[in-house]
Amino acid sequence: MSIISFNEISESSQIGEKGKNLGLMTNWGVPVPNGIVLTDLPTSSEWEELLNWWSEQNYGPLAIRSSACGEDSKEHSFAGQNETFLNVKTDSELKSSIEKCFASVYGKSSVAYREHFIGKNSEVKMNVVVQLMVEPEFSGVYFSVDPRDTSKDWLLEIVEGYGEKLVSGEVTPYKLHKDSKETIEKWKSENTKSLEEIGLKLKKKLASEIDMEWAVDKEGVLHILQVRPITASATNHETVLKEELARLKKENSEGAMWDGGSFQEVPGLPSPLTFSLWQEAFAPNRGFHEALKELGYLGFVDEDFSPHESVFETVFGRAFINLEKTNKIFFGPIPYRLDPIPTPHLIFDYKKIDATTVLRTPISLYHMIKVGFEVSSNRKKWISTIEKDLLKFQEKMQRPSGGDLYENWDIEQLRERLAKEINVFTTYSLKSTFILILLIQATTESLKKILNSVYKDKKKSESVFNYWLAKDLKTVTSDMGLYFIKALEDSQKIPFFMARYGHRAPGELELSNPRWEELGDKSFQSRGASSYSEQKEKNDFSIDQEIESIKSYKRVLIKEEWEILKSLLELREKLKLEILRPYAHIRYLALEIGKRTGLGDLVFWLSSKELLEAQYNKEIHLLKKHAETKKEQFESFQTLSLPMIVSLEEIEEILNSDKEENLQKGSSLVGEPISPGIAKGIVKVIKNVSEIDLESLPEDCIIVTEATDPGWTPVFTRARGIIVEKGGVLSHCAIVAREMHIPAVSQVHQCYKILKDGDVVWLDGNNGRIIIK
Repeated sequence: MSIISFNEISESSQIGEKGKNLGLMTNWGVPVPNGIVLTDLPTSSEWEELLNWWSEQNYGPLAIRSSACGEDSKEHSFAGQNETFLNVKTDSELKSSIEKCFASVYGKSSVAYREHFIGKNSEVKMNVVVQLMVEPEFSGVYFSVDPRDTSKDWLLEIVEGYGEKLVSGEVTPYKLHKDSKETIEKWKSENTKSLEEIGLKLKKKLASEIDMEWAVDKEGVLHILQVRPITASATNHETVLKEELARLKKENSEGAMWDGGSFQEVPGLPSPLTFSLWQEAFAPNRGFHEALKELGYLGFVDEDFSPHESVFETVFGRAFINLEKTNKIFFGPIPYRLDPIPTPHLIFDYKKIDATTVLRTPISLYHMIKVGFEVSSNRKKWISTIEKDLLKFQEKMQRPSGGDLYENWDIEQLRERLAKEINVFTTYSLKSTFILILLIQATTESLKKILNSVYKDKKKSESVFNYWLAKDLKTVTSDMGLYFIKALEDSQKIPFFMARYGHRAPGELELSNPRWEELGDKSFQSRGASSYSEQKEKNDFSIDQEIESIKSYKRVLIKEEWEILKSLLELREKLKLEILRPYAHIRYLALEIGKRTGLGDLVFWLSSKELLEAQYNKEIHLLKKHAETKKEQFESFQTLSLPMIVSLEEIEEILNSDKEENLQKGSSLVGEPISPGIAKGIVKVIKNVSEIDLESLPEDCIIVTEATDPGWTPVFTRARGIIVEKGGVLSHCAIVAREMHIPAVSQVHQCYKILKDGDVVWLDGNNGRIIIK
């Protein structure tokens, strides 16, 4: 039957949380406006039944709302992602609204939200609630606990008139807390007391903190319109951040500094499995150590001054190089300190002169001279050597497509092969990659110095350098992009693309992300922004004539340095293409272990050592719990954004950014915190979301606008933070931002006029502060 009345609904009903909760509340004696749930579009006979039900309600105005399965659940609210129609008064309006509501599950915003949280293959069963409207004098939301800070008791948001103005962010609500002394004209304290009593009852019934939509009609009667668990609360958010800061302070000296930019290949916030591989690669006797030794650096040594563990670390879940430790494996103890601005470089520091540095100086000088010679004189030799190694690598590292090979392997075979693939990746595969990265860094600095001396203007030389990179660099990665566009235009090209690039994918260095060969043809359902011919034409460009036009005797040197840098960059991309083939099989092996043990995707929340050494038959429940804890910690870390180079002192400053002394560094704005977390980014002011090209948004953008609605969900997937003028903690902006772990601040008066595109800001979603740097 496609029509179910509220009083027929039970705990076992499969009709979506919204409709189910309305029915349960009705049966629990909570004052809910009468209504029904449609499980499918009504047939002709059911349409008559629906109209008969409406006539029994004296044809009162109706509200038509979605009740998709999974919507308004503890995990996902789907806030505003599906259609709602209010004040429906005619047969034709009713039919049209029901049809549109059922169809809205396929709308762009709902699909984008679903793909972000559930996955591309997700199917959602839509149901529709038909309910009598309440003409309210007041509407609002009752939270059993403040969703921004769960250490506080209930929060009540109140607006005059319809509650849609509240969730849309159109108006800013009045707020009452448990101990509030404020008064609102015409608002009765009895309403507050009734809402608190009903809220406590529903909290017990649902065994969860809740938010509850309500309305008080013109006669002063209270109606409960909806209840759901509070999603994405910050229950232990601050505790996790404080514990991580305490760990960093305990394990590092006061001047500790980390660099997240020198090796940008590594994902910024990797899963534990991904991180553990890269951490191993930066440990003694692994790829990074071997690369340093080859170029003439000291590397890890058995001396007290040398680190004896990886220099690759997590800082609030992000991947960073510990600069203090790394400095010692380059040349050993020297009387220099690292200055991170604009890029990490050494500055003489007399305070570091001691017996060890004096004794080690001759050895350090030897290594410096050796490295200088290798970098300046032997780069072409290294390019030739790595090109030859690449041919051998291609031959040895061929792997079959996909992970079907491992379906019949037992656990020990899987673990043995996983250990082998990890060893190959962390040592053999990455040695040449690290050499190339170090040579690229040195060559880039050398070329920039020459350009600076020619143009006498750092901004001009930076602009020229970036232009050349954009126009003259042609790598296998850009070829892959062209082939992808070709496959979009002609499906017959897809097999060719998969054969060459199927082991790659967006976010490919994160092992938890699926590869193209797993996604199959679904990867090609969208359409590119430009055609193959247009993109090919853009790539057919050379800057040789521009170099020839430089009026300086250094022109020849510039051309040589540029050609070497191009060769290094292009070779690095070729190497990466091949390295990622066996790397994909680390993912496939992990997935197969997940299937056999019952861990599923939780395998990515364990380190490689834990996967290789666990006793699955005895420890599986402990492993699951450990992985789930890591996942929850990861979600808290997602709310914090750190600069590319950061010191321990700056981290502490960021976490305490509401203190007055920190605000004096730049002007600040104050608003209402609606989603916790801290982020630094570049402002992008949006006045019309329909005009925004998502691909053009920078990865670290802070979206600034007047208000948002559900159509902004795809934009949120590209944002690091949100600043809006209108909206409370139940606006679509607040709910979706919290679920996506995006810091957000509301009620910043004229924020979209004060802030300008390109402004760099710190956004503190914990305290409602925006600091303009």
